[in-house]
Amino acid sequence: MQKIIKDVFVDYKKDNSITNSEIVDTSLFKKTNRLQMNIHAFSQISIEDIEDFENYLIKRFNIGRALINIKYDSVDINQSIVDDYPKIIQYIT
Repeated sequence: MQKIIKDVFVDYKKDNSITNSEIVDTSLFKKTNRLQMNIHAFSQISIEDIEDFENYLIKRFNIGRALINIKYDSVDINQSIVDDYPKIIQYIT
């Protein structure tokens, strides 16, 4: 049975590319107060969508950090580092 993000997290009301991704597995590390989620994406996910969903997970589960690992299969990725550079810097900081 596939676990799609929009079906599992029904209170996450954003309609973006991450909501159609499949959850592969999730791990909660109590000692480090961290949640790690591996997902399988069927379309390219923007850095803003990743950041927004991670912030949602942090607030929803009251944790210190959320990490999302994305696996793509046969997805054409637009690699425009020049255009996305400010967004990447904002995400990292």
